[in-house]
Amino acid sequence: MAKKNSTEQGIAVIFFETDLEKSIKQDENNYTPLQKQIFQNLSAQAQEKIRAGYGVTVGRLGSDERICEFNMENYQLPQHAIESYARLLLPEFRAFMENEENRRKLEEYMKNQENDK
Repeated sequence: MAKKNSTEQGIAVIFFETDLEKSIKQDENNYTPLQKQIFQNLSAQAQEKIRAGYGVTVGRLGSDERICEFNMENYQLPQHAIESYARLLLPEFRAFMENEENRRKLEEYMKNQENDK
């Protein structure tokens, strides 16, 4: 019996919330051999989500290695996610801008950015 590598952790398949109205349906016949291998080992439900156009990244657990991706070249973040993130940041931005020193530094930064153009 072969000894299993004790550092082997497995893989993670991460599905990104996707604006399916803007996504492009995928055809697994166009996948690379590695994508085909990964795709075939996924559940039927996961395969359908990939075919529908969900953005997917497959990575090795315990490392920063990305094994492959599906649909990321056409990935569109849904508008409601952008708006939700903006609502999350707005109170922090307002609190930041209430501080005179922060406003001064931001104005100085923006002026330097204009000068660098």
